[in-house]
Amino acid sequence: MQADNQAFQYGIEEKPYQEELKSIIEEIRFGVAEVGMSTLPADELASYFNLQTNEGDRMCIKMSRQGFQVVGSDYNLRDVENGQCFESINALLDSLSPAYRKLFSEALVKKLQELEATNQ
Repeated sequence: MQADNQAFQYGIEEKPYQEELKSIIEEIRFGVAEVGMSTLPADELASYFNLQTNEGDRMCIKMSRQGFQVVGSDYNLRDVENGQCFESINALLDSLSPAYRKLFSEALVKKLQELEATNQ
């Protein structure tokens, strides 16, 4: 039923993980100290990126169909077994970084204020 190997039957386009991950990295850059692609090999099942919270915690995170999961205690490592999987990167960061939670809330308030100002 698929038109091609990039689309599901309901017209939902499936992006390669590397492409999707690049946009996620840009989306969260404002709220973390450092973020970038990992050197761990990516495949059709998972992709990895490195992140340092504003609190100074460094980690490697896996993105897969299941969600986002810390898999390494430092950049480019896979030494964390059975880490909790989160549905979104924001949920993962919210659980790990109070500074991210605060910055995310501030950014949301600012965006809502901008929307309100344009609607007046």
